[in-house]
Amino acid sequence: MKKSQIIKIIVCFLPLLLLFLPAPAGMNPKAWELFPFYAGAILGIMLHPFSEAAILLIFLGFYSVTMKGQAVALSGYALAMTWLVVGAFVIAQAFRDTQLGKRIAYHLIRIFGRSAIGLGYAAAFSDFIIAPMTPSNAARTGGIIFPIFRSVAETLGSTPNHNPEKIGAYLSQLLYIITMATGITFLTSYAANGVAWAMTDQILGLQISWIQWTISFIVPAGVVLLLAPLIIYKIYKPTIGKIDNKRIAAEGLKDLGPISRNEKILLVLFLLAIILWSTSSYTKINSTAVVLAFIALTLLTGVLK
Repeated sequence: MKKSQIIKIIVCFLPLLLLFLPAPAGMNPKAWELFPFYAGAILGIMLHPFSEAAILLIFLGFYSVTMKGQAVALSGYALAMTWLVVGAFVIAQAFRDTQLGKRIAYHLIRIFGRSAIGLGYAAAFSDFIIAPMTPSNAARTGGIIFPIFRSVAETLGSTPNHNPEKIGAYLSQLLYIITMATGITFLTSYAANGVAWAMTDQILGLQISWIQWTISFIVPAGVVLLLAPLIIYKIYKPTIGKIDNKRIAAEGLKDLGPISRNEKILLVLFLLAIILWSTSSYTKINSTAVVLAFIALTLLTGVLK
């Protein structure tokens, strides 16, 4: 038997053997019934015999059949939080497909990037601007912002193995700090925020709107955004002097070409979504509804395919 087949058997069936064991003392029997499926799913994600989506479907199927718990297994899909996070991930894909995030970053490099600190602020503001629509630090900073500024560092002769102190180390450390700050600023800028939002409603009975969340975190996050480029500059002081930011931005924008129809549509929809989220207490349109409407419009206009 091949190793991959053994791993599949271990992931899919070994956790289910726990169903034949009695619940530990003090544990709710219902919780013990859920544990083998949860443990199996986590094990599957770690060993990766299938894709994450396949693992989810496998254990949803096992639970539905063995526990006759279709309603429980699928109950999470009725939560607004689930669709808020899923929808925001889809929107993040639109930013990557249209390359609007890259265009914004290059314009900020052109405006602020004449020095190392200026380039740091360009990175911070780029991450901040697209944060409301990208609920993943990996997707936002790792997938959109970091590749741009790594390319800038390499253009300036700074790589991980050659002159990292020139500017690359500074930008890498700064972006790590910045993504932590932008991730908490908006309800839709980090997937875990949606979980906290739902639990606040379920446990405390507090219904927090998108704008209330933002107002609560904008001050501490803003302090980090403003001070981090200066503080990290003192710790990882770049050796580079003046930067030819105009040339770097011009080359980046030239590679992207003229702004496309899809970028224009996405920019308008993005601004409209921010307005609707900010005025939800007046319009009574909740954040999840805005995300779903956004997705519908991107599909209808061809921004997402």
